[in-house]
Amino acid sequence: MSFSAEQQAIEERFSAGWAAQVTDFPAAYGDAPFKAPSAGPWVRLSVVRGGAEQVELGRLSVAVLHRYAGIVFVQLFVPQSSSERPDRVAARVADLVAGVFARREILTSSGGLLRFRATELSPAPLLEKAGSGTLQYSIQTPFTRDEDA
Repeated sequence: MSFSAEQQAIEERFSAGWAAQVTDFPAAYGDAPFKAPSAGPWVRLSVVRGGAEQVELGRLSVAVLHRYAGIVFVQLFVPQSSSERPDRVAARVADLVAGVFARREILTSSGGLLRFRATELSPAPLLEKAGSGTLQYSIQTPFTRDEDA
């Protein structure tokens, strides 16, 4: 079982999809060092892990299936003063994220299988900081990871 393989697979999938379709604003990953641009939109990809369960009873000498749940979060930060309406930027980015993750399966380097569900865009933006003029949208895709343990 490997949480690091899960993280790596998700980040690589997002990075490839982002690079192939978006060239006008940068992406940050989790808590990695990142300098947000002074102008223009940007995103942050984070993985939040949820519950875990043993799916099969099995015997002590036989591997059993474990299922882990989580959510891929893409936070989108859009200045209100941008040339395009922030809600339209959010919808465009949500479509991109859905294309990268929604209803996809990825095999991790540790042999786990990631299954992604439907992507959703939060209906109401949040102000990043009072008076900052930057809106934050949340785009999320739930997933499960199955691995033999």
